[in-house]
Amino acid sequence: MTRVKDMYTKEKCEEVTTYVSARSKVKDPSITEKYYDLVTDFYEFGWGKSFHFAPQTRTEDTREALVRHELKLADELKLKPGMKVLDVGCGIAGPMKNIAEKSGANIVGLNINAYQIKKAKQYIKRCGLENQCSFHQGNFMHVDLPDASFDAIYTIEATVHAPDRVACYKEMYRLLKPGHLFGGYEYALLDNFDPKNPEHIAIIEDMEHGGGLQKVLPLKELKQTFIDAGFKVLAFEDLCKEGLTWTLPLERGVRSSKTARALTNGMVRLLEFLRIAPKGSTSVSSFLNLGADGFVEAGKRKLFTPNVFFLVMRP
Repeated sequence: MTRVKDMYTKEKCEEVTTYVSARSKVKDPSITEKYYDLVTDFYEFGWGKSFHFAPQTRTEDTREALVRHELKLADELKLKPGMKVLDVGCGIAGPMKNIAEKSGANIVGLNINAYQIKKAKQYIKRCGLENQCSFHQGNFMHVDLPDASFDAIYTIEATVHAPDRVACYKEMYRLLKPGHLFGGYEYALLDNFDPKNPEHIAIIEDMEHGGGLQKVLPLKELKQTFIDAGFKVLAFEDLCKEGLTWTLPLERGVRSSKTARALTNGMVRLLEFLRIAPKGSTSVSSFLNLGADGFVEAGKRKLFTPNVFFLVMRP
């Protein structure tokens, strides 16, 4: 109970009001920064160090699936010692730590959020990787780094926050050396999504809003954004094939399942009633649950996938 109470600070509860009101009006990366000020501790509490999904079987351990998903990028990008690599939207460095240990590459974590960078630095230092991993605070739409700075670039469910996907990928193109690779995982709408179906629209809007996302693109439109940015597409596919699912953490996670979320919400409601947690705490919890429920429903109906693997090259 103490850890849950500590996550619901007065500042976070005030922040959610600002975020909710601004989200419908503003399409700007600063909204993402505010979103992660709000949710980082909650995500870490329920998710661990890696804030992303991964395709897995129903008998597979989620943590193992997440690590496998991360290390696939190290293999596909052919990362090795001596390479300088950019991690776009590095979070609190969970994937970075695993990829750095596997590959031996020098990785720069790009993140707009100062709080996440602070936590990421602490984590990397505890892991003894501070000589291999570093950080750059900035907006991935306009990165204050020279052209052709990197031997490889990867991103894991981060560029979904870009207000203009082509412009974002053009910035990655600029930062990447010619002939080198950019890879990662993206969100996309699947063919089952019907843009004329009000129920489908409501599910995706709940997911986007609760997840702090920009508009999720259909698969074909997403692929075209890489081409429009100048890249040559080498691979582009949804990895969540028959027999695999990505929703298990939100279905059965000890701290992130629907039951766990409901229990946490009830606990927060009680803490707020007793004035142990500040006013607005229940709204924060309900807001996060809205996004989680949207993700699960979109996954069950096969309207959406977070598992689009892409590998592109700057010619």
